[in-house]
Amino acid sequence: MKQKMMKKREMLIGLCMVALLAWITFHVLFQNHSMEALRDAFKGADLRFLAPGIGCMFLFVNCEAANIRLLMGTFKRKVPYRRSLCYTFAGFYFSAITPSATGGQPMQLYYMTRDGFGFAQSSFALLAAAAVYQMTILVYGGIMVLLNLPLCMSQGKVIQWLLILGILVNGLCSGLILLTILNSLLADRVFRCIIGFLCRIKLLRNKRRAERKMEEIINEYSRGGAYLRKYPLS
Repeated sequence: MKQKMMKKREMLIGLCMVALLAWITFHVLFQNHSMEALRDAFKGADLRFLAPGIGCMFLFVNCEAANIRLLMGTFKRKVPYRRSLCYTFAGFYFSAITPSATGGQPMQLYYMTRDGFGFAQSSFALLAAAAVYQMTILVYGGIMVLLNLPLCMSQGKVIQWLLILGILVNGLCSGLILLTILNSLLADRVFRCIIGFLCRIKLLRNKRRAERKMEEIINEYSRGGAYLRKYPLS
């Protein structure tokens, strides 16, 4: 009985947080736009472009669902396609209602672990797909910046620094994920240095616990990475 009450309480807290994030997102989006302007934009939309866009959106969702199912298969964990599609739609939905699309993957991870899939296995599947996606976006974005360099340089210092910061952060995060998957020994050294630094500046207190958790995650990631290296086109 007590456990059920705790689950209901956690669910209520989660719903309140989602509602708050959704309110903040829509408040910021519609701060300088009226509902009438939004309605006029929908009325003026060209279905010749809108329909293919919606089709591409559903294609993207189905491809991500197939990726989750495939990557979880590296751990011999069978995920029904319908279930992996639910995880993808959950990520798509929460990314849409949270600032900077930050809520998608955490909620996907929550639902996957709730369904009994391991944390490390689930995070591997999500982060491996995210790393490839981010690297593709970085390459595409870099090409677009080079092709439109005068326009980017004319946007002011703040936009230029944000652009540089975005490239550095996304590149670093994607690189660390791929390093963990492809070279576990080097990743272990890098993360031990990061953990040591965080402990020195007092952001982490239990160094041994953090290192044990890191080792578990790296071991799971390296298993998935070994499978991907063996079957790169699977």
